Amino acid sequence: IDPGRDTPEHLKEYASFFHPSLRALTGTREQIASVAKAYRVYSNKAKREDSTAEDYFMDHSSAIYLMGPDGNFRSHFSHGTDPDTMVQRIRDILS
Repeated sequence: IDPGRDTPEHLKEYASFFHPSLRALTGTREQIASVAKAYRVYSNKAKREDSTAEDYFMDHSSAIYLMGPDGNFRSHFSHGTDPDTMVQRIRDILS
C-alpha cells in the first residue's frame, strides 16, 4: 500500500514470514490506488506524535480475499476470523 517503502525485495521478505507461497504485490502510486479502490481498501499515512517526518506507518484495512481460479472474488475474511470459520466457508464455496 506504500510504494515508497514497499519495494519488491522488501515485500518478498515480508511475505516469507507468513507462508512460502504467499506473493505480495506492489506498483506505482496510481496502480496501487486503482487496486485499493477496486477492493475497497482503506489506507492512510499516519505518524506518531513523537515521530520524525521519515518515521511513519501505514494504517490500512486488513482482510483476506478469497479469489477463484478465474480471478473472480469469492469471499473475504475479516481480521480475526477463526480458522474453522474460514475452512467451512471455503468448503461451502467449493461444494
